[in-house]
Amino acid sequence: MSLAAGKLRVLIATTNGPVEVQLLTEEDPVIGRCVACIGGTTETADIAAAYHAFVVRPTGVIEARFGHPCYRLDVSGRIDAGSSWQLGVFVAHALRQGKYVRFVRIEYDLQQSLTIAQVDENDAAMIATTLGPAGHGDGLSDR
Repeated sequence: MSLAAGKLRVLIATTNGPVEVQLLTEEDPVIGRCVACIGGTTETADIAAAYHAFVVRPTGVIEARFGHPCYRLDVSGRIDAGSSWQLGVFVAHALRQGKYVRFVRIEYDLQQSLTIAQVDENDAAMIATTLGPAGHGDGLSDR
């Protein structure tokens, strides 16, 4: 499954609003360094060094999970602090590899959307289980 195909979008919540993962490509391991850039340019993202550590063994989880040590990550805007970006980037890698896709459920009829007013970088990330919107009724309360 390709992120570039436009079928799925991975958004990372930041204090300045959502940042999209625009492109994620495998690079030749001879390069020896992962890179994170902004908007498909040569401008290096503030998270570039942290992204490299997130990918490469022994500290990184991406190489351990997906077997490749070198990537280029392009994001739509600045991610200047914190580590909450790691969840979105991990999801992007998993989708790129076609792994864990069976756990992803996409709901197109969201009825109402909301804006996250503030992101506290010191709060732990919480992942909710996938449930349908309350208006749809999935029968869980009937059991």
